[in-house]
Amino acid sequence: MFEKSLNLPWQCFGLPKHRVSPSAASSVQLPNILGFCLRGHQLPPNPNTPSPFSCSRLVVSVVSKHLVELRICRAYYDLFHSPILVFYSVMLYYNHNVYYGIPAVHRFAVNGDQTYSWKLQDNLKWIEVSHKTTRMPRSPNKTLDLCPEMPPRLEGPLKVEFNTKRTLESVKAEASYSLQMGGRYKPSDCISRHKVAVIIPFRNRHEHLVHWLYYMHPILIRQQLDYGVYILNQDGEGIFNRAKLMNVGFVEAQKEYDYDCFVFSDVDLVPLDDRNIYRCYDNPRHLAVAMDKRIIFRGMSISRPDGVTGKYRMVRHQRDKHNEPNPENPGKLSRTKETMDNDGLNTLSYTVKEISKDLYFTFITVDIHAPAS
Repeated sequence: MFEKSLNLPWQCFGLPKHRVSPSAASSVQLPNILGFCLRGHQLPPNPNTPSPFSCSRLVVSVVSKHLVELRICRAYYDLFHSPILVFYSVMLYYNHNVYYGIPAVHRFAVNGDQTYSWKLQDNLKWIEVSHKTTRMPRSPNKTLDLCPEMPPRLEGPLKVEFNTKRTLESVKAEASYSLQMGGRYKPSDCISRHKVAVIIPFRNRHEHLVHWLYYMHPILIRQQLDYGVYILNQDGEGIFNRAKLMNVGFVEAQKEYDYDCFVFSDVDLVPLDDRNIYRCYDNPRHLAVAMDKRIIFRGMSISRPDGVTGKYRMVRHQRDKHNEPNPENPGKLSRTKETMDNDGLNTLSYTVKEISKDLYFTFITVDIHAPAS
């Protein structure tokens, strides 16, 4: 955990977990939050420092019908006589028809005209996530350049429809691209600028998933991303907790690869323009233009694509069983500022039931210890 490995008084993270009476527990759907180190802050020079310092680049994007809140918290740690590290956390909130992205960051801590870089993730355990990574092979005889900032094979506006009956087998039969097991892909002709984990909270939406896979893999490939697709399947019949599944996906994806960008997407949303790139930006990124809500208490602004490239199409469906509106959410969210320091990834509790890898995705079934509906 952060506290053990950093030896610092961790003052981060948000909503308390299910602090309700037993009688009310059945109606509670309380999101967890997601926290991560983004950057070192004004580290002074130190002649005894063998190598310079910066936090790992970690970025998040969200495509979801939920509100996202960004928080800033600080940790004090005597690292190279540098008292302050700045950390960020992301609060995932329930809210219909809002789609948000959280990304970004500086790779280096800068002091005056000197820049220091030091691989924090190589020296500290971080929320018990292994940083042993697997990398897809590249041609040993070819030196690759970075992919261009703007991918050259984008098509722009897309025709997206969900009336066609599709199966996973038919999608695979029609595919003209090559994926690695687990839904992994990286360009063969250049080095991608973005290593992206696409995380989808899921339960009983197999028809929607097939449509999503049919459209999204070609889009992500044209965007020249080094990416993997992770389906987080909530086990059991408890209240569906999309936010907690996002947190679990964030943790589990890092065990497989050194992703620096995380996209959270609802399974029923497909962009109508592939110029809406699933990449990392310098500010939180609201990838789908929808109902506008101010979501930041302090620290950062939200960037959005324009109204043309930011459009999405949603599969029409009825509200799922065990995913009814929670009447207690508004009151809990209004007290976020008072409760945000008590919970987060440092208290994330779940049990992985099964991990299976298909050519198109990694399917992770988890028990998130949700209250009964």
